[in-house]
Amino acid sequence: MKVTAQEVKEMLEKEQYTKSELADIFKVCGETIKNKLRQLRNDGEPIIHNENGFLLLTKEGLTDEEISEAFRVWIEWLMSVVKGMMICAKPVRPLIPALRKELRDKMSLDERKHLAESCVKIKGLLDYVETEEEDES
Repeated sequence: MKVTAQEVKEMLEKEQYTKSELADIFKVCGETIKNKLRQLRNDGEPIIHNENGFLLLTKEGLTDEEISEAFRVWIEWLMSVVKGMMICAKPVRPLIPALRKELRDKMSLDERKHLAESCVKIKGLLDYVETEEEDES
């Protein structure tokens, strides 16, 4: 069965589902659902995930508390990813010249631009936090 990103979005407008639940509903593999979710996010849909599955933030009936809690869990996950990247980055430094070639060969220009924009946003967030800490001391 073929599934569209719009059909996945319509399901998330009704309820929160995990990737495997959506895959079972549409009788497709989890990778297909992952690709549809990526497509929705690239189209600007505010979809985040937590231990209960994927949450479309524009879903009707969400309370401010539910949205706040979902964001809190998502930010905790994001911070753990960033910390993991920091831990992995140190020993990888000598490999950066080879990594440049891999990025050029394996990623499209649009993918590299998107990655660069995300990195700039994270850098800006980290700079903001550092400035706040300096102001507090």
